[in-house]
Amino acid sequence: MQQDEKNKKYKILEPFFKKEKKLREIERETQISYATLKRWVSQYKDSGEKGLAKKIRADKNTFKKVNDDALDHLKTLYKEYHTLPITKLYEKAKKTLNSYNSMISYPTFFRIINNLDENIKLNSIKSVKKNQVYEYAIIQKVVPIPFFNNKNKIFYLTIFYNKENYKMINFIFEEKKRELKNLFNFIRESIIIEGAYPKNISLDFKIDGVSKNLLRSIYFETKINILQEEPDENMLGFVRYIDTDILKEFNKEKMITLEKICIFIKKYLFIEINEEKK
Repeated sequence: MQQDEKNKKYKILEPFFKKEKKLREIERETQISYATLKRWVSQYKDSGEKGLAKKIRADKNTFKKVNDDALDHLKTLYKEYHTLPITKLYEKAKKTLNSYNSMISYPTFFRIINNLDENIKLNSIKSVKKNQVYEYAIIQKVVPIPFFNNKNKIFYLTIFYNKENYKMINFIFEEKKRELKNLFNFIRESIIIEGAYPKNISLDFKIDGVSKNLLRSIYFETKINILQEEPDENMLGFVRYIDTDILKEFNKEKMITLEKICIFIKKYLFIEINEEKK
């Protein structure tokens, strides 16, 4: 079985090794994500065909079914520590579940917490169609506004857009610069607005708080590859002058609100204005 797995992966990568195709072409043909293909190439370079063999988890089949006592314990634990990140909560749960003669995997734990957490339910992306998958990107730009209520202000414009057709999906315009973990709700909202499940999301290098562990955790929970890449030149050109255009639009107003600027940005980015959200 492992030999078949190795042969299958190598056959997929063979045109790349022979310099006949690029990984992006193979991605389009096979629907295997670019990140996965890059990982296979790295594994092959490190260990040859052995590196392409599917690794069996050491903890496979070691998790028992959650019994009622353990489930009650998890509910109590969640009620007390619901503000913790789910990964931290899982670490805390693992330390106490042994006494209930039960141990569960992270995916099972995540599903249990998902059922307990109304916030996760309300922001669920289960309704999004997964038969349409696209490439998306997030770009971030510093926007200085020297006349904002007679003060020099620095804002951050974060845009979620479709890389294939440059359709603007969603944006945030605010004074505080957000790290990746603080963009999760923005990403979830953007996916729901678009109505299509992302295969990959490219991140601007200006976005802080990105780590390999966090990206792995996101993929494990959502099957979405988040990659750090240089922003698209066409998109950079489009947003390069937005601060100048904001200045031209509002420099004669003595008092300007953040709401007015956001409405202007929506029009600027060709994003439909939802009257209910204003």
